[in-house]
Amino acid sequence: MTGDFAIVAEGYTDQLVLKQILLGLFEQSEDEPFVNFEQPLLDQTSRHRTPEPGGWDQVLKYLQLGKYRQALQLNRYLVIHIDTDVSEEFGVPKQRDGKELEPHDLVAATVDKLRSLIDESVLLEHGDRLLFAIAVHSTECWLLPLVFDRSQPQKRAKTVGCLAALDDELRKSNRTPLSTADSKNPDAYRAIVRDYRKRKVIDEGSKANPSLGAFVAEVARRNIRIPAPDL
Repeated sequence: MTGDFAIVAEGYTDQLVLKQILLGLFEQSEDEPFVNFEQPLLDQTSRHRTPEPGGWDQVLKYLQLGKYRQALQLNRYLVIHIDTDVSEEFGVPKQRDGKELEPHDLVAATVDKLRSLIDESVLLEHGDRLLFAIAVHSTECWLLPLVFDRSQPQKRAKTVGCLAALDDELRKSNRTPLSTADSKNPDAYRAIVRDYRKRKVIDEGSKANPSLGAFVAEVARRNIRIPAPDL
């Protein structure tokens, strides 16, 4: 196998965030996990090359085409990410009986949707190798605890307008914002998310953000060891 984890995500910056979280979760491991970017695909020999197109629709298409089969042949685990900001567009309502779903309920409903796109035989044989990273409502919300301190619990727990809140706060402290008018800055993401390479920082962030906590729990319950035995 070529990797410990492969990541299928909406975009390249989502992959950057997820990779650092995975590295942090296994901070105490003898070896650092090897992480591949599966979708969008990026040539690791050319770091500054533009990644392939992303988006939630590309995540669904990846699953519908069964591309996960090859990823599971080459990697021990496959991380599947999607944001819930437009979950209605892929068939997951944010409300039930006129009330907004709690983050854990929205995460569960979204996981069910993604699992429905995966062949049942694969779920039966390899379901324990699939890790679902569902961000309510965007991966940027997972970064709020890295920018806002404990004295600002409401801002740390936001689920909407997270990118704008981050950019505004970063500008106030004379740091590079994550985005400009028409694009995201991968280097700015790297600068912020590197703090998640510390397990204690991830654990604190998980307390502030339930959907980040759900992903951390998803990894923890698999009792993964790095290096793991060949599958």
